[in-house]
Amino acid sequence: MKKSVLVIVSLLLVWYVFSVFNRVYWMDGSGPVEVTIATGTTLAEATGQLVALEVLDVDDAWLFEVYAKISGKDRSIKAGDFVVKKMDSASAILDTLAVASSEEKTLTFLEGWDLRDIAAYLVDQEVITEEGELFAITGHPAQPQKPSVGTIQIPELESFALYLQS
Repeated sequence: MKKSVLVIVSLLLVWYVFSVFNRVYWMDGSGPVEVTIATGTTLAEATGQLVALEVLDVDDAWLFEVYAKISGKDRSIKAGDFVVKKMDSASAILDTLAVASSEEKTLTFLEGWDLRDIAAYLVDQEVITEEGELFAITGHPAQPQKPSVGTIQIPELESFALYLQS
């Protein structure tokens, strides 16, 4: 009798482990869902958002968090906009959230650039469409100063010039 109970408990345990393993690795999602993860969002907040969007089943939220922490993928979640599948595996969802949003760009500003150089660079990188967009935010860059040329009359020099002409 004890042996049969042990076998049944063992089989139930194996079935449960397989079920959990299946939800972590092999679930097939259906239907894309857009998810926005804000900067500074915690794993619990991200999980709650995924449950609210029905990407994760509410019963699997704890499993998602445990798997994220055990695998270390909780530290690799990026901020941005992502497209995930409903009821996809925890592993696939975390892999998607670990890749930076495609709209992010890495920009390099060189030392010595002024605001006009930066605006031209941002236009080249297609961050803004025209330089005026940056100037509307920051104010127009300093206009180049034209040297003022004028005549100064110094009486002593005039008399000296007259002396030389004679």
